[in-house]
Amino acid sequence: MPLWSADGHELFYVQGRELMAVTVTTAGAFSASSPRKLFDFPVSTMLSTDTSTTYDVAPDGRFLVVRSAAAEPMGGHLVVVLNWFQLLQRTLSAGRS
Repeated sequence: MPLWSADGHELFYVQGRELMAVTVTTAGAFSASSPRKLFDFPVSTMLSTDTSTTYDVAPDGRFLVVRSAAAEPMGGHLVVVLNWFQLLQRTLSAGRS
């Protein structure tokens, strides 16, 4: 999953659960610095089989990391409304009076 920085001087890639970067120079001959770890990816980002959308680099150098909703614990609550159409009709009728 390699991506180039906006200025073309850095190459970012994923190694295991880590986002890595190397500085690249092309003056004369191609060379790359030693890899450096930028940060660990959350486990939920590594669950996707579509690796092309796990992360992206903005022009200003910030990163967007896409997390899988399936890996997150279900929060909140579920509201079930029975006879919702009748409730809607009563609400609309009350608004006209």
